[in-house]
Amino acid sequence: MIASLLAAAVGLGVVVVAEFNWQRALTAATAAGLVAQPTGEVTPVP
Repeated sequence: MIASLLAAAVGLGVVVVAEFNWQRALTAATAAGLVAQPTGEVTPVP
């Protein structure tokens, strides 16, 4: 039972870290102007 709880905790940790990294990458891309702003206009990517 301890092993299954540990596995679940590790799995959840991986998901949380992946989600955090995704949010940080998206924020960085938006700050760099690589993501279209929610104004309806498309930002050209070179």
